[in-house]
Amino acid sequence: MQQLIIIRHGMSEGNNNGVIQGNREEYHLTETGKKNTRLTVDENLERLQFAQKIVSSKSNRAKETASIIAEQLQLPIIEDSTINEVAVGILTGMSKKEANRIYPSYYKIWDEKKDLDQIPEAEKGEELQARVMGFLMQYYDKEEFCDIVVSHSGFIRCLINTIEGRERTSQIDVKNNSIFIMENIFDKMLMEERKRAMNSRVFIINTGNGKYVVKMKKGHIGIEDYAEQCLLDNMFCEGIPRILSMQNYENDTFCKIVKYVEGEHTYGQLGEKEYKALLESEERLSKMLTRVKGASQFFKTADLEKEISMIYQQTDNMYIKEMAKSLLESDYSLEFRNGEKVLSHNDINRDNILFETKKNGEVKANIIDFESLEMAPKDFQFASMLASGLLLEGESIKRIKETIQKSGKDYGKILYFMQVRLLKGLHFFQQRVNGNPENKSISIVLRKKYFLANELLRREIENIHIKDNEREWLWEDFLLIK
Repeated sequence: MQQLIIIRHGMSEGNNNGVIQGNREEYHLTETGKKNTRLTVDENLERLQFAQKIVSSKSNRAKETASIIAEQLQLPIIEDSTINEVAVGILTGMSKKEANRIYPSYYKIWDEKKDLDQIPEAEKGEELQARVMGFLMQYYDKEEFCDIVVSHSGFIRCLINTIEGRERTSQIDVKNNSIFIMENIFDKMLMEERKRAMNSRVFIINTGNGKYVVKMKKGHIGIEDYAEQCLLDNMFCEGIPRILSMQNYENDTFCKIVKYVEGEHTYGQLGEKEYKALLESEERLSKMLTRVKGASQFFKTADLEKEISMIYQQTDNMYIKEMAKSLLESDYSLEFRNGEKVLSHNDINRDNILFETKKNGEVKANIIDFESLEMAPKDFQFASMLASGLLLEGESIKRIKETIQKSGKDYGKILYFMQVRLLKGLHFFQQRVNGNPENKSISIVLRKKYFLANELLRREIENIHIKDNEREWLWEDFLLIK
């Protein structure tokens, strides 16, 4: 059985007095609310008998409703702020009459149960829907569940509409103590899982109001995740993927729901417009990130020298070991200790770039997935983009050389940083191949890309040209290295 039994709380003091409660938590149930909740359980025992637990919002009116249900059914209660009522901004705590008199246009939006985006300080519609999806995704891999969810009319309306694949504000009559039973909750949701050889699972969910990106990761939400959310909220830049909601789950995983960014993934060599757009986006992003004050308090500082040393010690592959040794012995390694550190996006690979063609033919490169933000040597972001965003996808060394020269940056240093980025990627995917991971086939393809890209770069540094027909035997030689 896969079932959510969704119940709106009983009548509260706020309901009884005509108050717009929103996400305020202090209102208690009235005696009538308590009585009707007991009656609702008695009348629906057959529908509720298979429930395993109760999930309640943090509001008193919901918790008291949940307690009455739990007492009658002998079920445990879990409190979850994710299912709190939608925040109604400046209308919060006002009586309906007062709100209609002082803010008639805002009251009309609330009364007609539309998105509250235009109401000052209210929760945006897409933020509410992101919370809904964050709540639902904890059930995605569960074969069986039957939970009672005690929540509020606004949240319940969005929850049911999202499950049913409708627009989130589609009208549903959600009275006090209403019961809605939702089975097979993901059947009508348009979901696509993006297979990647990484540590997170990525889903694209297409709702009646547009698309969202959902990331499921191991662990718990950390300070860097909140810092990333705050940073992206304040960038005010088109094409930046805001984090709309985050939620921890019981099974040592957490979920991020990210605003979908328009554009298409383009792999292989880029046309002139796309190439120029990518360089411009990287430069614009670099300027924005380096202006962030106090970034070192919230984002880790990349200790690249230590990372390379650990790779040298951990790897059993002599090619990777020799590569790490060479990088550690280079004069450019002094940049790790003495160079200026700036906030950087150090994973601008082609999976994290969406090319968007405007109506006027202009191409914009939208850079997404900011989970790799860290304090790194100045120019490391630029070098990382050249390595993983361009060289891995088959761009010529000649074109990359011209790009570095036009930038006015130190050519040798940029090539060195590119090798560091390639070493990290090669080691990462080598480990996943040897460890027989779930995404082994993807890891093998990417490991080959990293190896051949490094060979092109290494030969450029040594001023030796690699012919196209040499690449396969280079790869075959690498596979023989122990």
